[in-house]
Amino acid sequence: MKDNEVVRKGAKIGRAFTVKVFTRDGASVTKKLKLRAERKGDDSGKPLGC
Repeated sequence: MKDNEVVRKGAKIGRAFTVKVFTRDGASVTKKLKLRAERKGDDSGKPLGC
């Protein structure tokens, strides 16, 4: 978001996105995510870190 407007970007490998997540109590957390190529096992349904 920029000036409370949604900014649309094309999804390309290597591009970074800033994601803002709001919790139920009103706090917000900002994280930077970087797109990567799909890897084997991405859609396996297992929890992350296993």
